Amino acid sequence: MLLEVVRKAVGKLPVGVALDLHGNLTERMVAAATIASAYRTNPHEDALERGAEVAELTIAAARGEVRPTQATVKFRRSSTSSPGRPRANPSPSTPHWTA
Repeated sequence: MLLEVVRKAVGKLPVGVALDLHGNLTERMVAAATIASAYRTNPHEDALERGAEVAELTIAAARGEVRPTQATVKFRRSSTSSPGRPRANPSPSTPHWTA
């Protein structure tokens, strides 16, 4: 996984990433990243803003100005993907973010 390659290359330096919530956030991704932010629009018209947010927080973490914490939450699988309802997770045991 790319985040693990980056983590290995930079050691203890902070690693930031902007993510699309249509995918799963795995425990391996959480372990490799220091900062994570999700796109808030679809289509992803806020990619520049999320990238800037991640960069600012990653730099602040490197300077010791912030101390990020991480967590994952497992959601129950849903059989519907209608607007306003939970979307089905293809792997109910995989931690993920939902919109």
